[in-house]
Amino acid sequence: MKTDMDIKIESNVPIPPLGSSLTEAVRSMKVGDSFLWPTKNRTSIPITFHKLNWKYVSRKVSDTEVRVWRTE
Repeated sequence: MKTDMDIKIESNVPIPPLGSSLTEAVRSMKVGDSFLWPTKNRTSIPITFHKLNWKYVSRKVSDTEVRVWRTE
């Protein structure tokens, strides 16, 4: 019986280090830098900036993306 969801088992896929790619990207930002981020993941932005004690502004640029600027 075939289902709609086929699961592919993979071996030897390394576990990424703690900290997300968002955190790594934000740490490399200078004041005035910006990036696009998926709207569906928007809630991770304030958490990341709060951890670093940095200020930011975000604006929705399309139905699927927001742009995020580091302001301080």
